[in-house]
Amino acid sequence: MPLLLPLLLAGRALDRLELGDDLARALGLRVGLLRTALGLCAALTAAGAVSLCGPLGFVALAAGPVARLVARGRPSPLAAALTGAAFVTLADILCRAIASAALLPTGLYTALIGAPVLILAVRRQARRDSL
Repeated sequence: MPLLLPLLLAGRALDRLELGDDLARALGLRVGLLRTALGLCAALTAAGAVSLCGPLGFVALAAGPVARLVARGRPSPLAAALTGAAFVTLADILCRAIASAALLPTGLYTALIGAPVLILAVRRQARRDSL
């Protein structure tokens, strides 16, 4: 949990990093150090989540683009975290309601829910970028 704080506070820095390395440096960011620190925090946070919940890899794949769609193009770690939590919660509810006796892995349900949503989000983002 303590590693989430730097990630949540890094929204403005992520906006600047998205502009490119040269412009981010011109805006006063130490790009290499920031990428290393945020990457390490993200990796350790993901490792902690996987150790507690098990591997739900599709959530990490789908949460970012869907959150970006919801946040109107801005990278938002908080929106991505909430989107991922919503995916897992919905998948768990479906898993318990549909096939409680079968005990299928929750990762299967996250993929079934998230795949269509991810496809729509990526298509919408591609359309927006082409305009």
